[in-house]
Amino acid sequence: MTAFVLVTHPRCAENYADIVDPRVGVLVLTERGSLQQIREPLTNRNNVAPSTIFSCLQKAEYVDAVSKKVGEPVVKPSGIIQAYCGQVFQEFTPLEAHAIFVSALRKRKTDGETVRFVTALPESLRVLGYATPLSGRQRETALSALRENVGFQLV
Repeated sequence: MTAFVLVTHPRCAENYADIVDPRVGVLVLTERGSLQQIREPLTNRNNVAPSTIFSCLQKAEYVDAVSKKVGEPVVKPSGIIQAYCGQVFQEFTPLEAHAIFVSALRKRKTDGETVRFVTALPESLRVLGYATPLSGRQRETALSALRENVGFQLV
């Protein structure tokens, strides 16, 4: 999200460094299997759209960020809290929004039950399975319905 890097063979590195966008970093894969930096990538954080970051955050994450921004806890009816927080989130600079997103991602944890549920789903449904908050009973019902009605062979 912050930078792009091209990884190439050592013999091709200079040629690629000459033709790719100067913002793109260049790494080579050494004979020992490690990466060696030829050119550092330039950051792209200033081009982050706070609205896009907002749409990637979970409710607790954006409420926490907005609460810190306004200096008090956000207490709004559930029907308008997302719209309110979305408006306030537009006041964040791209760098602030980026920092909030990185911090939120680092704090997220995936419990074992979620991992088992998501890996039991067909690949095409895994993102949906991860993003949809379901209880244990709801997860079992969903898996059962897929087995019986759709005919998927689930793990």
